[in-house]
Order: sequence, then structure tokens, then C-alpha cells
Amino acid sequence: MTDGKRELKMQIRTLLFDFDDTLGNRERYAYQAYEEAVDSVKPGMDPMEKEAILQTCMILDQQGDINKNYVSSALRERFGIDLDVLGEPDFNQWWETNLWKYTELFPDAMEVLTKLRDRGYRLGVVTNGTSYSQHQKLAKAGLDTFFDAVVVSGDLKVKKPDPEIFRYAAEKIGSMPEECAFIGDLFARDIIGAFHAGMKPVWIWPHGQRMMEADCTRIRTLTDLLDLFR
Repeated sequence: MTDGKRELKMQIRTLLFDFDDTLGNRERYAYQAYEEAVDSVKPGMDPMEKEAILQTCMILDQQGDINKNYVSSALRERFGIDLDVLGEPDFNQWWETNLWKYTELFPDAMEVLTKLRDRGYRLGVVTNGTSYSQHQKLAKAGLDTFFDAVVVSGDLKVKKPDPEIFRYAAEKIGSMPEECAFIGDLFARDIIGAFHAGMKPVWIWPHGQRMMEADCTRIRTLTDLLDLFR
């Protein structure tokens, strides 16, 4: 955590969040969705063979930053499994229609969000994805009416890391960008976009230590936000 802790407490009035892999445990629900897909096209596989396919899926998935037809094509070439048969017209459509069903929050997410709201912070979400998929995820997580503002790239013509979507969220929630902190897990999409929009970025990286030289506040869990924003 950087020395900007006191500054964050004094200036910030609004907290904006990424959803997938920040509030929602995407690593978990993406794995479950891939498992359903593989079981549907090739039931009864040897557990070790299936695990090899699922781990390959998670690597190819790139934390959601890839069209799922690329994953399907790679699996067809490497393992002879065709996931495109699940969707109309393809696996990417199946994914957009079904991933939300497995949505679950990180264990501390609801408690942290509630405490931050009780402390007087305005809260919002800025997330990339289709309108249907992202709004369904929020509803599944019980957050569809929780936030002061929800901004989904699929409802607009811009997406993260374009600073415009961050500024739009600030305006929608009634704050200036400099009054906002943005909490997200992907540096090249969440953190740099919020930075260029004039917000205070907070990088959440729960997967262990990673080298970082930039002067950016970093946390390991959502609970750490309760020390940053009192």
C-alpha cells in the first residue's frame, strides 16, 4: 500500500468498482461455466483428462478479455471438443447467455460495500460486457438495486480503459472525477483508465505478489478498503 492513504481518505467521496474479479469471483464462476460446457458436449470424462481441458480453458480465457470463440477453436484443435454446438450461432453466444448463472461475490464483498455505504460514500459499478450479461450478474449477486449508479459498456459506445466511460460514471453519480476512487483488478483496463480520467485508482490484486513500480495504491482484499476509506 502506498503513502497516498491519508490523501485518499481526505478527498474521496465516491467509490466506483469494477465487477468481474473485483466484487465478483470471476475465476470461480468462469471455471464452473466452462465445466458445464465441457460436461455437456463430452459427459463422463476421466476427471484428470477433464481437468486438463478446464485448466487450458482458464489460461486461454485471459481473465475474460478474449472472445470465447477463440477458446472454442483452440479446444477443438487440441482436444477434439466442439463447444460451438452449445450456442446459436456459436460458443461465445452460449457464454454470454449462461455465465451469469454462476455469479458469486467474494466472501467479504457485501459486508465491505455495506460498511462503505454506511460511512457515507456513494457507490457505483463500471463494468465491461454486454448489457444482458452484466446486469444479470448484478441481479444474481443481489446488487442490482444496491448502487447509486451502474455503468455497463454494452449500454454505451465506449468501454474501459477509455477515460470517457469513467467520466460518464462520475457524472451519473453526481461527482467530479477527482472525488472518485476506482477499484479494479486489471491494470491495463481499470487502473490506467481511471488514472487518465482523473480518478484515484486502487489496484486490487488477490492472486499473490506481483512486481509494481508505479505509484499506485494496491490492496489484496476488499476488506483492505475499510482501512483506506474510513
